[in-house]
Parts: sequence; C-alpha cells; structure tokens
Amino acid sequence: MRTFSFQYLIPFIVFIIFLGCASGDATGERERRDRNFISKREIESANVGNMFEVIDRLRPMWLTLRAPMRSFVGDTEVLVFQDNVRLGNLEVLRQIRPDMIESAQFLDASTAQSTLPGISRGQHISGAIVLTSVTRH
Repeated sequence: MRTFSFQYLIPFIVFIIFLGCASGDATGERERRDRNFISKREIESANVGNMFEVIDRLRPMWLTLRAPMRSFVGDTEVLVFQDNVRLGNLEVLRQIRPDMIESAQFLDASTAQSTLPGISRGQHISGAIVLTSVTRH
C-alpha cells in the first residue's frame, strides 16, 4: 500500500492559490489594457466635468499629434466624431458631458480615413476620437 506524500501537496496548493489570484477581474483588466478604448465604467471613474478631461486623465496620448506635420492646407489634427457625425477638433470635447457618453475609441489616421464619413484623402489628420452616446430608453 502506498502512503500519501505531503511534499507534493504544498506545491499544488501554492499553484492553486496563484491561479486564483491571477484570474482577477477579467473585464477590468481588458479595459485597462486596451489603449484605444474607454468604457462607460472608466468614464464614470474619471469623475471630471467634460470628455476632454476624461481623455486627458485616462488616455492623454489621444490628445497629442502622432506625427505632427504641416501641409500646404494646414496643420495635422485629431478629429472628434460622435455617433458617426463629425463634431470638429479636440476643443469640442470640452463641451461634452461624460454622462452622455457610453464609450470612446481612438482610431489611427488610416483607419479613420477609411471608416469615418467626411474625411477627404488629402486631409492631414493624426487620428480620430469616436464617441458613442448613451442610449436613453
């Protein structure tokens, strides 16, 4: 008859504890990892007065120009869209209340030009911030 050895039990218990700690809150970790998306929960947690401040606090790199360059037409800029409607440049974010927004997403220049309406091929943009409005029932 074989006897049970405790020398194998302790590493197994440590492994189970480590596995339990590592699982954590998968939704929260995914939200923190996605540098191009801000969820409603993150927007609410910022606890500030407008979407410019939300983005400045949570994803400040969205507010900076990726490859600033000057064209014959004008400066490179980040555009802001809400529900596929172009609102303007970054300054319009100061007029939008966070409680009206469900999520925000950053699109790089090429993705924005190929997917969003009203951006011409020759227009120099650094990217676009796309806001999704809260749906009221």
